Amino acid sequence: MAKRAVAKPAQKQTAKDPKVALVLGIFGTLLFGLLPSLGMYYIGKKKRAIVWNVIYWVVAGIMALLGSICCFPWLIIPIFAIVIIYDTYKIAKGEKEILPKVLE
Repeated sequence: MAKRAVAKPAQKQTAKDPKVALVLGIFGTLLFGLLPSLGMYYIGKKKRAIVWNVIYWVVAGIMALLGSICCFPWLIIPIFAIVIIYDTYKIAKGEKEILPKVLE
C-alpha cells in the first residue's frame, strides 16, 4: 500500500512591516533620544537592538565629552542614529543589513 503524503500546514510567518520599524526608530530617537534601534525590538532582533543601543550610548557619551571642546562631534550622533534606523528598515524588508553583526 502506498503512503499518501500529508501536506503540512504552512507555518505562519510573522513578517513585520518595514514602515512601522522605520517609524519606531525615528520615534525612539526623537522622543526618547537614546533608542534609535527601537524598530529592531519590533522586528524581533532584540540582541542586535541592545548591542547597537549600547554602542550608540557610548558614542553619544564620547561625543558629548568632545563636544565640550568643539561642536563638530555633535554631528556624528544624529548621523549614527540615521544609520541604525536605516539598517532596521533594510532588515525588516528582508534585505542585507548594513551594520556589522556584533555578538550575534
